[in-house]
Amino acid sequence: MSRLGPKAFEQCAGFLRINHGDNPLDASTVSPEAYPVVERILAATQQA
Repeated sequence: MSRLGPKAFEQCAGFLRINHGDNPLDASTVSPEAYPVVERILAATQQA
């Protein structure tokens, strides 16, 4: 986000929702820091 500095983005990223973003999780309440965990869980459940 061009108008936010890195620290401001870090502090508010978990509260932002981005519709039609690059990643479907962008529109969820999942923090961007947790995306890798969610993706691993999804991969594990799809293989089961």
